[in-house]
Formats: sequence, structure tokens, C-alpha cells
Amino acid sequence: MDSQKLVDFIIDKLEDIKAQDIVTIDVRKQTGITDYMVIASGTSTQHVRSIAQNLMREAKTNHISIIGSEGEETADWVLIDLADAVVHVMLPKTREYYELEKLWAIDDEPKVKKPKINKKPTAKKAAPNKRTTAITKKATTTKKQPAVKKATVAKKTTTIKKQPMVKKTKKAE
Repeated sequence: MDSQKLVDFIIDKLEDIKAQDIVTIDVRKQTGITDYMVIASGTSTQHVRSIAQNLMREAKTNHISIIGSEGEETADWVLIDLADAVVHVMLPKTREYYELEKLWAIDDEPKVKKPKINKKPTAKKAAPNKRTTAITKKATTTKKQPAVKKATVAKKTTTIKKQPMVKKTKKAE
């Protein structure tokens, strides 16, 4: 199997088990060890482990040799060496910390876009004028109260059956 078909196979198997932010980097100009690096994220250590195990199982089924694998025990970063492609499956925090995309990108090639990991979109700020400045000042001076969770207390209800009142009368003897 040529290296491009191998990468297509890898991406297909990563997508099968919902890997996120899949990026492929051609590293033939930087190293002779491998042709491509495929980097993907999982949502949890169990998800990372499952992605890696699924890829290795499918590779064996399709007679693709696995040179080696590392990191399955801790599963915050699992590396799978498939000779022409090295696959990195990582937790988002680990991926953000090591920045493999930045490390392996070449200056003369288009940079690989770094995946957005748990970042909230920021709102555009309006051009400052008297009205927006006043509103902004008011908004920044107002303290937000911390969210308070209301405890739900189950009320214990007791049902008392009312017995009909029976008048006791003296029997005539």
C-alpha cells in the first residue's frame, strides 16, 4: 500500500470512531523516518485508547504492519507507527501543550491550521462612542454574583387516615 492510500485508510478508521481535529502533515522533507504524520484528538483517555485500539485492530485485519505503539496505558497520548505514517492520538490539552503541528510545519509550505480546542468565540467590540462607552463602563463595574445552586429538599408528607368517629352508647341492660 502506498503512503497516500495508507493515510486515507488511517483517516477513514479515525473518523469511524469519532476522532476529532484530524490533521495530516507531509514530513518527507524533514525526515526519512516516515512520510506522513496524522494527528487526532479524543475527548477522554478512554476515547483516545479506543481510537488507537480500533486503528490497530483494523490495520491488522487489513494486513498493515504495525511497527510499534506507545502510550496505551495512560492514553493521554498514544503513538502508532505504521512505517509510512505515524499516528498521534492525543487529549486536547496534551495536543495543545506539545503543538506537534507547529513543530513539524515547514516555512515554505502552507502552515497547518491549529485546531481550536475548547475556546469560546469572542464577540466583536463596537467602535467606541459615548453611548457604548457608558454601557461598557456600567457593565464592567457591575459585579456578577456567583451562581448559587438551590438545594432541593424533599418534603416528607405523612398521610393520616381519619377514622370515623363512632359514638359509644351505653347498652341498655
